Amino acid sequence: MNNKRDCYYPVIGYVLLLVAVWLFSWLSDIVAMFVGNDFGLSPLVSSEGVRWTLRNALPYLDVVPWGEIMLLLASVGLLHGSGITRVFLHIKSREPLTKMETRSLAFSVFALLLYFSILSLAVFSRWNILLGVTGTFVNSSFVSGLPVLLFMGVAALAVVYGFMYGNYRSFVDVAASLGTTFTLFVPALIAMLPASGIVASVSYMGVFDLLNLSDSEIDIITAVFCSIPFLHVLFAKRKS
Repeated sequence: MNNKRDCYYPVIGYVLLLVAVWLFSWLSDIVAMFVGNDFGLSPLVSSEGVRWTLRNALPYLDVVPWGEIMLLLASVGLLHGSGITRVFLHIKSREPLTKMETRSLAFSVFALLLYFSILSLAVFSRWNILLGVTGTFVNSSFVSGLPVLLFMGVAALAVVYGFMYGNYRSFVDVAASLGTTFTLFVPALIAMLPASGIVASVSYMGVFDLLNLSDSEIDIITAVFCSIPFLHVLFAKRKS
């Protein structure tokens, strides 16, 4: 099997599923005309159905935490590009580390500890730099900026290791490694477009109302549905 081609299977599957949803809506509308019962479903194949779907498809992607996903992908790219992922694999398999790996890891761990020490001072100092107006974590900059703060910790670990080990020779190398993982997940990102169309179509038809789902339950279903292509890419990559 071509692994690169396999990664695009969710795109094909979601496009076919989107077509199937519209075909089902069209057939159910025909059946409804004969039996005199629309079964509580709104017809997609209509001017209003097309307009509503086009207007609401992309907004359904708002439930996906795009910023967090991008930071996660960038973090994985940094860890892989710096070479520190090989250290984790050596440790997991109980293989001895080289002197260069040990020294680079020691400096990178020190940089990570230094970063978290500074972060702790910013959070728990008497100035309450990252806490809320009440001096707690409620509505605080720390909570809202936690993904960014964690990313900066990963960056401190990876960048120091990469420069110490020699995998990074300039910050151009760092910037290049940030984007390597994005390329891997291009099929999953493309698949989210038909996925959003499917959710919007099902919503207009009234399926969610028939199932009596709340807004939070719909958001969870949408997030899971849009995450399946990412899991597929990871699984396909692991098999290769």
